Amino acid sequence: MQNVGQILFGLSGIFVGIEMLGSGMVPIKEWELLQQINVHFSEFPVFGVITGVIITVLIQSSSASVGILQEMYEEGLISLSSALPILFGDNIGTTFTVIIASISMSSMARRAALSHLFFNLNGTILFLIFFPLFTWYIEWLSTILNLGGRMQIAFAHGSFNVINTLIQLPFVGIFAYVLTKLFQGSESTVDYGPKYLEKNGNELHVPSNLLIKAKNEVVNMGEMAVNSLQESLEYHLTSDTKHIGTIKQLEAAINQLNIVTTEYLVKISKEKFSDNDMRLHYSLYQNILDIERIGDTVENLIELIGYRESQHVKFSKIR
Repeated sequence: MQNVGQILFGLSGIFVGIEMLGSGMVPIKEWELLQQINVHFSEFPVFGVITGVIITVLIQSSSASVGILQEMYEEGLISLSSALPILFGDNIGTTFTVIIASISMSSMARRAALSHLFFNLNGTILFLIFFPLFTWYIEWLSTILNLGGRMQIAFAHGSFNVINTLIQLPFVGIFAYVLTKLFQGSESTVDYGPKYLEKNGNELHVPSNLLIKAKNEVVNMGEMAVNSLQESLEYHLTSDTKHIGTIKQLEAAINQLNIVTTEYLVKISKEKFSDNDMRLHYSLYQNILDIERIGDTVENLIELIGYRESQHVKFSKIR
């Protein structure tokens, strides 16, 4: 309950702070400098975009920067034609936190971070090209729905993301190809599906062969668990965060195989097995549970290693 209280207190602090910020801005509405900036942003939207990027990067929160923008527009400090470019910049600025975090991670993480940047950057360029049309669209929405200043910015923000997504969705394959070429990584992806259970053949009619397939799949799970342990050891020794991505993939694959293999064992339990096969059938159940525990333990290990890194804890040398 203490954590929930802290979260609610923090959220309420954000809203109270934005409200106070808006109230404090009222006296500066008539400043000549602010009026000049307003005109400048209207004539040169690119400067508004840059301003939005800088503000969001500095405060590390696009929600807060959009909230500040809503208050400024609500109080009449800036016009809609000045607010919209800043809003576009807010969307770009929010990607920089992810990019910074991905620098020391795998190439796949960097691709994901840059895809976020390219998505918002491409959208901003497109919306600046058709800026008068988008401004008219927001004004039209405001008239039809009788929107206040805050809601106009909110609808503009939502419209930007929805329209941008619909436009760029057909080109996802091209973006993925370009990003893959820019950041070619050697890391391998983990196959999440079963390797042996989906193979069909005449052996399906032989109970002992059914168990052999299940056994091979359990061995496959065990190999993934061993690889996960090895990755966690490498992470411990090198502090290279690229191993975290591989470990998470392996854990997800182990979880998936746990479900599929367990369901398979339940399905074939109706077969007439010999005594030895029955013992093997039971052992496979237990093996699956043990392997799943290993995967969970590795997750705990990487959390502890991450805590060690964040707290700059150093192990003493073994004498």
